[in-house]
Amino acid sequence: MVWSTYLGGNDEDINQDLVADANGDIYFGANDDYLYKLAPSGDLRWVFATNSDVDSSPAIAPDG
Repeated sequence: MVWSTYLGGNDEDINQDLVADANGDIYFGANDDYLYKLAPSGDLRWVFATNSDVDSSPAIAPDG
């Protein structure tokens, strides 16, 4: 393991693949109703509330 990150005590499942963009930022959703973006270092960049479980992998458009 290169790094790990703490997401605020949420012990929720991640039921899909992680997605990385051209800059190496990592996107994923969890069953805690949030979409996350991590830096390549594992640092949390942002969290987006979805109001529902995220059960599929995020998609990145061709323009990023």
